[in-house]
Amino acid sequence: MSDGRAKPTLVVMHPGVRTLSVSALVVVGGVLSVLGAVTSLVLDPGGATPGSVLSVAVIAAFTVTGMVVVAARPRHRIGWLLLAGGTAWAVGNAGIDAASSGLEHGWAASWISVLALTGGVVRDVGWYLVVLGFPIFFPTGQVFSSRWRRLPGLLVVVTVASVVDTLTDPHANLDLPGWHNPLAPSPSLWFIDSAAFLLSLPLALAVMVMAFLQIRDRWRHGTEVERGQLRAVAAVAWMPVLAGPLSFVPGMPSALFSLAVLPLPVAIGYAVLARGLYDLRTATSRTVVWLLLSATVAGIYALVVVVIGGAFGLRTAAWLPAVAIGVVAFAFAPLRDRLQHGVNRVLFGRWEDPYEVLTRIGQRL
Repeated sequence: MSDGRAKPTLVVMHPGVRTLSVSALVVVGGVLSVLGAVTSLVLDPGGATPGSVLSVAVIAAFTVTGMVVVAARPRHRIGWLLLAGGTAWAVGNAGIDAASSGLEHGWAASWISVLALTGGVVRDVGWYLVVLGFPIFFPTGQVFSSRWRRLPGLLVVVTVASVVDTLTDPHANLDLPGWHNPLAPSPSLWFIDSAAFLLSLPLALAVMVMAFLQIRDRWRHGTEVERGQLRAVAAVAWMPVLAGPLSFVPGMPSALFSLAVLPLPVAIGYAVLARGLYDLRTATSRTVVWLLLSATVAGIYALVVVVIGGAFGLRTAAWLPAVAIGVVAFAFAPLRDRLQHGVNRVLFGRWEDPYEVLTRIGQRL
């Protein structure tokens, strides 16, 4: 006899569709990261100095590490946090640099505000995903015990509060001389920005302390494998901890902190994928494919918009980017399959296709 309640339906995604969806998300992140990095280097008011290049390299290292981890373990939170955080960080910095360039060249105030606010919000989200998400979920992708179950929720609170703080601060927490945030509330509503600030940076520092206390518990009561992963990251994590205060000392190189942080994402990727826990061959193959696919997708988009649009005098047409996106979407799946097949053939030889190997063995016999 039925109780009147609907029975839950289990929907299982086909492995091929799931792999294609993961590939699409990673490629979108890779393309956005590349565009963000190039934009930042081109539009940086100070030019492409060693400091700015190192800063872009740090963000790229986090993004690529996220791609590698996602390739090996698509369900591991660390990979997605690093990929999403690095991508948002790169795009946000590009928006801020574009707004700064707009101020110098007299762009419309509305465009400068959109770029500054969007860049500030996206950058903050990416920064907190990397800086707080990593110690909360490292190395297993889960909190260590129920004692620390509130940490993911606090990460969400900090991230949302940082967005509100940026949108309500008179200068959006950005160093853009002569620009005022049009969304900032009136002085009578000053408490909104103050409350958002308290729930962002001060709370983030408290969450960081709690995350390191959780790491201490993991070290004391975790498995030997987890302790080995913690040792691998601790071997380089002390450098940015030491370089942070030193970077404020007069006379210290401006790129000191970025230089100290650069090995950290590599250590994170090594720790997560070390000890033969995951299929490194698969990670290598997929990462190479995604990097090539990101470059190819960006090239197809540029070809449609710049070359074809320029040839027919349609470069300013509003519908041309939509056509370029349609071409990319249509070619994405077969292009990914061809690149995957080619990369596997280069990396692993004919063994990547066992049916072909068996056929050739049969012919020779």
